[in-house]
Amino acid sequence: MIDQSETLEHTLANVPSTLNSLFRKAIARFPDTVAFRTLDETLTFAEIGKRATGLASFLHSVGLSKGDRVAVMLPNCTAFPVSSIAIAFAGLVQVNVNPMYTAPELHHQLRDSGARAIVIDESAISVLASIIADLPIEIVIVTGDLAGPLLMPSARVIVGFTAALATIGQKRFPEADPDDIALLQYTGGTTGRSKGAVLRHRNIVINSAQVWDAISAPLTVGNETILTALPLYHIFAFTVNFVTFFSKGATNVLVRNPSNAEELFDALTWRSVTAITGVNTLFANLISHYRATEIDWSQMKLAIGGGSAILPITSESWKSLTGSHILEGYGMTETSPVLTTNRPGDAEFSGTVGLPLTGTRISIFNAQDQELGPGETGEVCILGPQVMSGYWGQPTSQDTFNPAGYLRSGDIGFFDPQGRLRLIDRRKDMILVSGFNVYPNEVEAAASAFENVMECACIGLPHERTGETVALFIVCKPGTTIEPEALRQFCATQLAPYKVPRKVELISSLPKSTVGKILRWKLRESTIKA
Repeated sequence: MIDQSETLEHTLANVPSTLNSLFRKAIARFPDTVAFRTLDETLTFAEIGKRATGLASFLHSVGLSKGDRVAVMLPNCTAFPVSSIAIAFAGLVQVNVNPMYTAPELHHQLRDSGARAIVIDESAISVLASIIADLPIEIVIVTGDLAGPLLMPSARVIVGFTAALATIGQKRFPEADPDDIALLQYTGGTTGRSKGAVLRHRNIVINSAQVWDAISAPLTVGNETILTALPLYHIFAFTVNFVTFFSKGATNVLVRNPSNAEELFDALTWRSVTAITGVNTLFANLISHYRATEIDWSQMKLAIGGGSAILPITSESWKSLTGSHILEGYGMTETSPVLTTNRPGDAEFSGTVGLPLTGTRISIFNAQDQELGPGETGEVCILGPQVMSGYWGQPTSQDTFNPAGYLRSGDIGFFDPQGRLRLIDRRKDMILVSGFNVYPNEVEAAASAFENVMECACIGLPHERTGETVALFIVCKPGTTIEPEALRQFCATQLAPYKVPRKVELISSLPKSTVGKILRWKLRESTIKA
C-alpha cells in the first residue's frame, strides 16, 4: 500500500472548495490575461467571466434550478469553458457529451442523466432532432447559426448561443456546496452501457490541486500556455487542461480536431506552448510529422501522457525532440481523474505511471480481496478525495468498491521498490495462453521497437489448443512496410515464447476512441466476426 494522505492538508492550503469559487478567483486575479485561444477567437479571463455570467443568467431565466442537469455537447471551442463556468455559477450539473455521438449513444446519455437543457454544436443538431421527442430536454442552446428550430417542436426553448450570452447578468446565484454534484462524467461504455460517474465539486477541485502539486515544479503561475488537443468533454482534459491550468492563469490553446495534423501544428505556432497533454498516439504523430522541425520546442516545459500506455520509444523520441521525457500518469473517469504521475525532472523514462498524488491511497488486492505487499501483482484499488461517490442512478455494489471501501480499477499492477506504480494491463485485456498470462502492453512495447512500426495493438484470439493465441496488428510508418515473420523473430528475442505473437497482420489504421486511445476490444470484435 502506498499512502500519501498525510500531505493533503498542505496541498489544499488556500485552495477554493468549489468550482464556482475557483473560477471566480482566477477571473479576478488574471482579468487581462488570455484564457482561451482558437483559430478564430481569443478571450481574456474577464471576457470569459462576463460571457459565463450572461449564460448563467439565461439558464436561470428559463426555469432551471439548482441541481438540474445541463448537457454540453461541444468540441474544443470557447463555448465549452464558457458553458462549464456558467453551469457552475448557476448551481447546475454539467453532463459532458461527445459531439460525435450517434443517436442511440446520445439518447442513452441524455435519458439516463435526465438533462433538461443542452448546449450543442450546430454540427450535431440533426442527431439531437431525431431523438428529442423521446427525451426530457426542454432547452436547446445552439452554437453557430440557429437553423432548423422547427425540427424540434418538443423543445420549450431554442436559442442561439450568442443570444443566450446577451442575457443581463444576475449578481447572485445559488451558493454551491463542496458536496454538490458538479459533473456527471460518463464512462466509455466499452463493456456495456456507459454509466455516469458522480463527481462532486470537492472531487474535481481537490484533484486539480493534487495535480498542480505534482507537476508544477517547472511552471510559473500566470505565465504558461497549454496546448489542449484532447477533447475537453473527456475528464483528463477537463480537469487538467481546463480546471487546473485555468485556475493558475494559463492560456489554453484549443484544437478542435487533433486528427488534423495541419491544425495541430498551426496551433503550436500561434503562441509559444509550454505544456501539452496527450495520449501515445498524439505524441507519436507530432514526432513523426514533417512539420516537427518547424517548431521551436525550447519553450516546452512539460508533456503529460495518459489514457493509454506511453511507449518507451515514444518518450525517448520526444526527449530527443524537446529535451524532456513525457510524464506518464494514470487515472480513471471515476477518480476525477488523476491518481498517479511521474514527476518533472526525472532523468529517465521509468515505464511506470509514477507516484500516487498527495492524499491518494493505492493498494494492490488479489482476487480474494486480500491486500498484497510490495512487488506483488494484483488489482489496483484506490481510496482518495478524488474518488466518485458512485454511479448516477445506480446502487453501490461490490463490483465497484471492494469490502475495504476501495474503488476497483480493473487494472493489474504492482509497486516497484521506489514506490512507483507499474501497470501491467487491463484485467479484461489479459490473454491466457495455455494457462500463462500475457499482457498486451508488454508485447506492444517490444514490437514498437522494431523498425518501421508506427503503432500496434495486441489482442487475444480464441484457439482450440491453447485457449487463446497472441495476435498483433501493425500500422507501418508512411511509405514503408514490414515482413511479419521478421517482426515475429524480433519479438522472440524480447519475449518468452508463449508471448510471441503467432499472428501478425499489417493494417492501415487501428480503431481508436475520440482521445486517440487504441480500442483493443473493437479490434478483437471485428477480427472474430471476420
